[in-house]
Amino acid sequence: MLIEADEVGRDILQHPGKYVADKKQRQALISATDKILADIVIDLNAEVAQLGDEFDYRGKLRDEVWVKELVHKIVAEHAKLVARNRINSFGQDFKEAVTAERTRRRVTSASPKR
Repeated sequence: MLIEADEVGRDILQHPGKYVADKKQRQALISATDKILADIVIDLNAEVAQLGDEFDYRGKLRDEVWVKELVHKIVAEHAKLVARNRINSFGQDFKEAVTAERTRRRVTSASPKR
C-alpha cells in the first residue's frame, strides 16, 4: 500500500521492466525498497511492543480484520510523516538513490586502475 500510494511506486508496479533492466535503476530500486521495508519493520515492532508479553502472534496474524487495521495504521502514520516532510516518500528515496548510484558510478569509473 505504501508503494502504491506513491507516484513513482505506482509507475514501478505498472512498468517494472524499465526499472529492473538498467543496473543503476535496479540498484536504486533495491535501495529505496530496503529503506521503506526498514521503516515498516520499525513501525510494526513498535505496534507489537505496545501489545505486551501476552500478545498472541499466531492468533492475531491469522485475524484478517486485525491485520488490515494494523496495515492501515502503519500506512497512515507513514503518510503523515511524509506530508510533514519528516521522512522521504518512496519516490524521493528512489530518486536520491538513482542520483547516488550515478555519482558512485562516475567516481568508480574515474578512479585510476591499479
